[in-house]
Amino acid sequence: MQIRPLDRTLAILATLAALSVATMVIGILTTRGSQDYFQTARSVSQVKFHASYLAALLFSFGFLQFGRLGRTIAVVLWCYIPFGILISVTPVEQAKALVLARTIFFVFAFILSAVLFASQAKSDGRYSQ
Repeated sequence: MQIRPLDRTLAILATLAALSVATMVIGILTTRGSQDYFQTARSVSQVKFHASYLAALLFSFGFLQFGRLGRTIAVVLWCYIPFGILISVTPVEQAKALVLARTIFFVFAFILSAVLFASQAKSDGRYSQ
């Protein structure tokens, strides 16, 4: 099985996400949930979210090769990024609608991805017979 550069990049990003979560868990355990931890966790969480926006941007370029549906998924993922950045700069009490919109974009991208990959699997199955 050949590992492509995009696969390697996605593996690195997944590893970084796992490390950030592990760091948060270690922080909770070592500080026993003190106020210091939560102040630090907020910064770590922001880094994690910004890394996810970069990952979504990079991941979206992979969909461009899959025709019209792939381009639609790429656009949906690109829309996820501005909502995330707006959430970062909007006061918490006003960000509820933006959080909901960001979540809807992300879930919609997953649903479209499932449709795309299911259709790709069907067409690959037809060609292999």
